[in-house]
Amino acid sequence: MAKDRMNAVDIEAALAKMTEDQRDHLRFVIGELIQCYLEEDKHGLLLITGDKDPHLTLIAINATDMEAAHLLGSADNFLNFRLLDEAPPKGMMN
Repeated sequence: MAKDRMNAVDIEAALAKMTEDQRDHLRFVIGELIQCYLEEDKHGLLLITGDKDPHLTLIAINATDMEAAHLLGSADNFLNFRLLDEAPPKGMMN
């Protein structure tokens, strides 16, 4: 895993390639991650996959296996609710 880690030069080069909106979003993500490390009642779960390599990387931050499972379930419920909320009425689907 260590070979995949970016060094400071790699990070600087990657940041230089990002748009300002991407850097703003990254600042937000990093801020939220930091809070998971600093606050015992905050838990995080980072999921990463790719189109060419569908391997899923799951990184728990300040979360036990049970808390990570709960986070995944909560995320699933939230996304299903959002998708169903935006779906056309059932009568329009026939």
